[in-house]
Amino acid sequence: MQTSLTQQEHQQGGMVGSNFQQNNTGMNQGQMGMNQGQMGMNQGQMGMNQGQMGMNQGQMGMNQGQMGMNQGQMGMNYNPQENKQSLLDSDSDSDIPEEEFEEYKCYDDEDSERFKQTKWRDVWAAVVFWAALIALYIVGYTVQPPNNDNNDNDSNDTDNNDSDNTASVSFFDIVDISYILLTFAVMGVLSIFLSFAWLKIMQKHAKALLKFVLISNSIWLFVIMVVFFFVKNYVGGVLFGIFFLISLLLYKIWSRRIPFAKVMLEAVVKVTKKYPSMINISLFFGVIIQVVWFIAWAFIAHRSSQINNRAFYFWVVLMYYWVSTTITNVVHVTCCGVFGNYYFLKGEMPEDPTMKSFKRATTKSFGSICFGSLVIAIIKTIRAMVRSQRNSNNGFARCIALCLLACIEWIAEWINAYALVHVAVYGKGYIKCAKATFRMLKQRGVMALINDDLIGKVLVCAGIISGLIVGIVSMAMIYMKYKNIWIAFIFAFIGIFIGIFVTITAFSVVSSGVMTYFVLFAEAPSALKHVDKKLYKKFMKKYKYKF
Repeated sequence: MQTSLTQQEHQQGGMVGSNFQQNNTGMNQGQMGMNQGQMGMNQGQMGMNQGQMGMNQGQMGMNQGQMGMNQGQMGMNYNPQENKQSLLDSDSDSDIPEEEFEEYKCYDDEDSERFKQTKWRDVWAAVVFWAALIALYIVGYTVQPPNNDNNDNDSNDTDNNDSDNTASVSFFDIVDISYILLTFAVMGVLSIFLSFAWLKIMQKHAKALLKFVLISNSIWLFVIMVVFFFVKNYVGGVLFGIFFLISLLLYKIWSRRIPFAKVMLEAVVKVTKKYPSMINISLFFGVIIQVVWFIAWAFIAHRSSQINNRAFYFWVVLMYYWVSTTITNVVHVTCCGVFGNYYFLKGEMPEDPTMKSFKRATTKSFGSICFGSLVIAIIKTIRAMVRSQRNSNNGFARCIALCLLACIEWIAEWINAYALVHVAVYGKGYIKCAKATFRMLKQRGVMALINDDLIGKVLVCAGIISGLIVGIVSMAMIYMKYKNIWIAFIFAFIGIFIGIFVTITAFSVVSSGVMTYFVLFAEAPSALKHVDKKLYKKFMKKYKYKF
C-alpha cells in the first residue's frame, strides 16, 4: 500500500516536474519571443533611422542641386575682365593669376645664365668683318684715283683772268667761317638739349603724347585728302581718303594699347635718365663715328670708282652697309644690356653697367652682332643694286622688286633688333637668338609690333619737332647776320636735318629699352615681380588684360 502510494506520488511528481519543465521551457520561449520582438522593434527603429538618413541624403542632394544652380547662375553672370581687374587692384601678390600668363624658355639647354657670358660667339663673322674691312682699305689706297683732264683749264687761264672778278667769288668768301661754325655748334647743342627735354616730357606726359601722335596722324591724312579734292585731283583724294579711314580704324584698335605703351615708355625713360651714359655712347657712335665712316668710305669709293666690275661694286656697297649697321647694332646691344641688367637686378646693379655692357658688345658678342648686321647689309645692298638700274627696260618689274625688298628689309631689321636683345642678355650665338626670337614673336608678335609702332611714332614726332625748332633757330641766326633769305633757308634745311638726326639717334636708346623690356617681360614676368613689384603689377594690368 505504501509502495503503490509511492508510485502514485512518483507519477504525480513526474507529472509535476514535467509540467514545471514545460512551463520553464515555455517561459524561456516566451522570453526568446520577447527578445525577438525587441529585436524586431530595434530593426524597425533602424529602418526608421535609415529612412531618416535617406531623407537627409535627399535633402542634401536638393541642396547640392541648388548650389549647382547658383554656381551656374554665377558662371552666367561672371565677367572675367572685371574679376581680373579687381584682383589686380588688390595689394596681395597671390591675387594675380600668374598661371594664366605662361612663361616660356628661350633656350632648351640649361646653360642659359644671364649676363654670364664665358664664350666668344660667332667668331667667324667677326674675322670676316675685319678681313673684308682691311681689304677694302688696301684696295682703296692701292688703286689709282681717276685722272682729271686739266688741259682745258690750263688753256683758258688767260680768259678766266680777263673775266669779271665776281665769277671767282666763292661762298666762303662771302660768309664768316667762324660764325658758320658757331651756328653748327648751336645746332648740335640745341639738338642734344631738346633730346633730354623730350625725355622729361615723355616721362611726365607719355599718355598725352601717344594720343596726340595717333590723332595727329589722322588729322594730317584728312588735310591732305581735302587738299587733293580742292585741286580736283580725285584719284589722290580717294586714295588719301582710304588712308584716313584706315587710320581711324587703327586708332580704335591701337588706342587699347596706349595704357601699356604709356607704362612701358615711362619705365624705359626712367632708366635712361638714371644712366645717361647710354645717350653719350649713342650720340658718339651714331653721329661722330658714323660720319667718320661715311667720309672714309666715300674717299675709298671715289678712288676705286674707275674699276668697272659689278662684283667689286657690290662689295664696296655691301661694306658700307655692313659697317654702318654694325656700328648701330653695337649701340643697340650695349643699351639692351643695361636695360636687361636693370630689369633683373635693379638694386644690385654692377658698377658702371654701361661700360660693362659695351665691353661685352665689342668683344664676346661682337661676332653675333656682325652676323646679324651682315644679313641686313646683304638685303640693303641688293635693294641698292636694283635701285641703281634706272635705265632698265622693265620699269614695272623693278618697282615691284623694290617694294618687295623694302618689305623684306623692314621685317628683317625688326626681327634682327629683337634677336640682338637676346644676344645682349643671354650672350648666345646669333642663330640660337634668332630661333628664340621667332618663338617669342609667335606668341606676342602682334603686341610687339603695335607697341613698337606706337612708341616709334612718338619718337619720330619728337624728332621732327626738334628738327623744326633747330631749323628755325639756325635760319634766324643766319638771317640776322647776312640779311639773305636764301642762305637762311639753306641753313634752315641743314638745321632741320641735324635736329632730326641727332634727336632720333639719341632716342635709339629708348627704342632699345622698349624692345628689351618687352622681350624680358614676355619671357620672364615673375623676375620683375621680385625686383619691382609696383611696375610688375602695372605691366600685368595693362599688358595682359587690356588687349
